[in-house]
Amino acid sequence: MPSRSEVTYFGAGPAGLPTPVLETAAKALVNYDDTGLGLAEHSHRSELATNIVNATKANLAKYLDIPDSYEILFMQGGGSGEFSATLYNFVSFWIEKRRQQIKESISDAERPGTDDMEAASELLQKAVRSELKVDYLVTGSWSLKASQEATRLLGPEHVNIATDAREANGGKFGKIPEESTWKLSKAPAMTY
Repeated sequence: MPSRSEVTYFGAGPAGLPTPVLETAAKALVNYDDTGLGLAEHSHRSELATNIVNATKANLAKYLDIPDSYEILFMQGGGSGEFSATLYNFVSFWIEKRRQQIKESISDAERPGTDDMEAASELLQKAVRSELKVDYLVTGSWSLKASQEATRLLGPEHVNIATDAREANGGKFGKIPEESTWKLSKAPAMTY
């Protein structure tokens, strides 16, 4: 069997870790900080666990220069969890930009006797129902999962599969169809 130093790992993830990091982690799993219990055996509600999380947040904030006005969250989810997080971020950006456009159009137009806030809210809801569309290029299993998550969260009326590589490859993923064949959503009159 080869030694760790003889192995070069090119897997997609998780990545290979340096041996000293693994040795430190292994020691902590058996007896963390001389407590007599391994790290995984301590309660996640304990002071010890809280201190680990707080120290990790502080180190991350320092390393990445994250301002104090931001909160660092540790969330489980992996790649699949990122599908919904990405979608929520894009959609919220689209909605805010559309809200600002609607607000400006209401401010510019003279609408006596109309409650601007109520009108803006109604116009925004209408815009979401009629204009919000996300396009997906389904080229493999991960983009398929991402499009399925978008459909689950937004509803099928807001998700457009612009291309699905399986249609050009006998039901399997393979070559990505030519861009000229993609059926992208038509952008509404206002640009985003």
